[in-house]
Amino acid sequence: MHSQTDRLLINNTAKLISKTEILKINFDRLGEFANSLNFLIRNKTNPLDETTPNKDEIELIFLFSCINFCFWNEKEWYFTFKGKKYSRSLGLSLYLNNYLKSSEEKPSYLLKKLKFLDFEKDLNKNQPLKFVKERFEFLNQGADFLIKNYNGSFINFLEDVQFKEDLILNHLSKELSFFEDVQTIDQLDFPFLKKLKVVISRLGDLISTKYSGTLAADYRLPQYFRHLGILEYSDSLANTIDGQSLIKKDSAEEIAIRASVIVIGEKIMELLSKEDSHINCYTLDKLLWESAKKTQMIKPHHRTETVFY
Repeated sequence: MHSQTDRLLINNTAKLISKTEILKINFDRLGEFANSLNFLIRNKTNPLDETTPNKDEIELIFLFSCINFCFWNEKEWYFTFKGKKYSRSLGLSLYLNNYLKSSEEKPSYLLKKLKFLDFEKDLNKNQPLKFVKERFEFLNQGADFLIKNYNGSFINFLEDVQFKEDLILNHLSKELSFFEDVQTIDQLDFPFLKKLKVVISRLGDLISTKYSGTLAADYRLPQYFRHLGILEYSDSLANTIDGQSLIKKDSAEEIAIRASVIVIGEKIMELLSKEDSHINCYTLDKLLWESAKKTQMIKPHHRTETVFY
């Protein structure tokens, strides 16, 4: 069962993908991949760490989601901690976690003491990171939201919305603009809400997920599906991506790439349900993302400058 927002997304992505000439989905390859996934799920040869986050981790999940986007660069961005390099989202998560552990003060209140110049210096120490100013602003907005409404605690927010998935998505996407990941083309709306779906996924068993969700449409999953032969690009789009040229935010190409992820995810879920594989799309997203992370892919991901993924 899907929420009203996800039904809109699923219906509109299906319409778009059925008409577009920008890309196509190879459903034969998709079927083969779904069969292999079903085998992994049934035999538990690809286990996921499904531990329930503790109180500190819950606060970090929310605050990190405010700044968890757009890590690609000409040279890979990384954060150095205890002599080791940690790149992309792992590096930024480690930076934020390290800062929040520097005091016993509530994370949201502590973040209000963080100065932009210090934040910028820390993040740009090794390689420049895109959207540093925006990330700082979003962290402050997220902290302000919790302080003004929930005594500085994301757990208080979750209790207020009764840990319900649909209320979390609807409330945060309306209250904080950097979560309002909705795109429009040809009079069709696409509420991808990628960062919030990752929040739901990471909160795990804490959340009442009566809905099955959708995949989180980002950079990595389209790259992975292309690697698997499931997603096939037009020559023009393939040349743009392989040449690592920018794809404009809200362009037909960007929206089609993200829409394909939703359509592929729904088809995989349909095929898995026929085999009685009882997982929802949030768990599927984790499985796919972890598999993609471990896969050496030849072709690059698409490049779009955006604060939504």
